[in-house]
Amino acid sequence: MKMILTLAAMFCATCPGADGDGTCSVKDFRGTYGFTARGTNVTNNTPIAFAGTLTADGNGKITAWKDWVSVPADPPITPPNFKVVPPVRDIVEQARSLGNEILYTVEADCRMTITTAVPGPAPGIVIPVAHVGALVAKGKEAMLINGAPGSPYHTVTQMKHVSE
Repeated sequence: MKMILTLAAMFCATCPGADGDGTCSVKDFRGTYGFTARGTNVTNNTPIAFAGTLTADGNGKITAWKDWVSVPADPPITPPNFKVVPPVRDIVEQARSLGNEILYTVEADCRMTITTAVPGPAPGIVIPVAHVGALVAKGKEAMLINGAPGSPYHTVTQMKHVSE
């Protein structure tokens, strides 16, 4: 985890905040962001990918998060050997079903976190979500990794701001 935070700090060595003074705050991460994430499902060592949108309120809460998941096809489909698992997932609703919110922090040096927990694939299983990384380009982009202890997904996520 220490290495992850060190890498995030390196991304932000020149990350001026929205106000141009060289610092960031929670208010710099606001609006709707499109994202893609790629990584591994560590429970079965298979690739996994996500694509979707999320909306941040500028006060530390994610108010909308919807995505699609792509997993290896079984049996394999050639090409590309992946299938999209319908339907669209509503991550905010999943978190709320457990009494959770999706919260984020942004440090002055532009490091950021997004955390929550969502239901797993079977009753009684909870998946922790902990993205850590950096807010860049004056809040218009974020680069994050997910590797929360207990999470089956280890991913790298890139986000781009698409609207207020």
